[in-house]
Amino acid sequence: MSELKSFARQMWWVYVLQGLVTLTLGLVALFWPGLTLLTLLYVVAAYAIIIGITDIVFSVSSMKANRSWWLMALGGVVLVGVSAFLLRNLDVALQTFAILIGVVFVVRGTLEIVAAALVESTGNRVLTFAMGVLSVIAGIVIWVYPLGGSLSFVWVLGLFAVIRGAIDIASASALYHEVENVEGKVKKALRS
Repeated sequence: MSELKSFARQMWWVYVLQGLVTLTLGLVALFWPGLTLLTLLYVVAAYAIIIGITDIVFSVSSMKANRSWWLMALGGVVLVGVSAFLLRNLDVALQTFAILIGVVFVVRGTLEIVAAALVESTGNRVLTFAMGVLSVIAGIVIWVYPLGGSLSFVWVLGLFAVIRGAIDIASASALYHEVENVEGKVKKALRS
């Protein structure tokens, strides 16, 4: 159990960092919706690279403790790949950009829903499922209204990022406290 606790203490900050970056992106999009879409393209691509890399690092680090580690790694690779494509092809049509963002949301959300089904019944399962459903919904909304109004695209992205960031931070806290509770119960059982 001490290995799991050590792992949780070392890695919970990754979710906190991911949540803070996501929350910041959402707040920027909501409070400065007049950003040009090209600027938004840069911001979202940088964000997706950061989140993709943290997903890959976390998933590889949790290979022994998490059966569904490869789903998170796959999602991270998709994020990094789409981001690299966007940064290398800035002349890509903005509608294609919106559709790619929708694809990333739907793929990542689907992988999170599957991962939630594979993990044991915990609070993190509920949060992972909620994040997955939220991602899929945001992706579908972006597909249906790719750039029906650039402002609406920015608002959907911003609202999604604020909610997602808050859920990521809550998930990190739940993971950390759950490991603390389990270790306490194990120690209590061993003393009995």
